[in-house]
Amino acid sequence: MTSKSPTFKTSIDIPAGTRAEIIDLCNQQLADTADLQSQIKQAHWNIKGPEFIALHELYDQLAEEVEGYVDEIAERVTQLGGYAMGTARMAAESALCLATQREQLPHRGGVRTTAEAMGEPLLARLQAAGLRFRVLDAGAAGGDAT
Repeated sequence: MTSKSPTFKTSIDIPAGTRAEIIDLCNQQLADTADLQSQIKQAHWNIKGPEFIALHELYDQLAEEVEGYVDEIAERVTQLGGYAMGTARMAAESALCLATQREQLPHRGGVRTTAEAMGEPLLARLQAAGLRFRVLDAGAAGGDAT
């Protein structure tokens, strides 16, 4: 199999066809993860309502954490001798979520987004990406998880 992206000479001892498949899979994951990060930042920028400060800060922290995964995946592609397809345009062209989950995401172009409207679709994307959360009850003694 030939990779969809250019490849470069590497000393990695994996057969070229297998490397090409891994590079393509990693680039698909890179696109999906970069898209996820941009959705988190979109929520961060546009959140409104009484939960604003808590969610604004949470989304900023999540975006920063996901950025680390974007970087890790891109660097893995280049280690394998591939070209990391990591621009916003590349992500838009190949992100699976755009093709498979578009109808699940709220259309919010130019609209002030409430925490309630943004939260559920974003949480579903984060969970699909393998991130897990526990909710803390602020009223409980010591902030026990609920």
